[in-house]
Amino acid sequence: MDTNSMLAFFDMISLPAGVYVLYVWYRLQAVRRLFDNSLLIPKNFRIKDCADPDGYIRYLKPRLLILGLCLALYGIVALLNNSLQFYNNTVSMVLNGVALAVIIWYAVCSSKAVKRYW
Repeated sequence: MDTNSMLAFFDMISLPAGVYVLYVWYRLQAVRRLFDNSLLIPKNFRIKDCADPDGYIRYLKPRLLILGLCLALYGIVALLNNSLQFYNNTVSMVLNGVALAVIIWYAVCSSKAVKRYW
């Protein structure tokens, strides 16, 4: 798989992934308690083992919102660019880097939250 097809794949999955993260954020906002979801509950952990569910939710909610908004926005811009070509490959690579950095940032935050609240 060459670089362009990998980037196109990332472009295509970013919007649905961002929408899904925003859905998880919205559901967490609505129910105000942890529920079974791989973005919230790490593998091999149980909800009832969380030491401070309210603190964990307060910590994770803004980070989920940032992740979801960034991925959804990136996905929209990338898909529009695939059709309209309003920026070049250099800008595309920079935007990919920013989106990847946000994903890595969320992974680090999530890992810290697991250590802190479980």
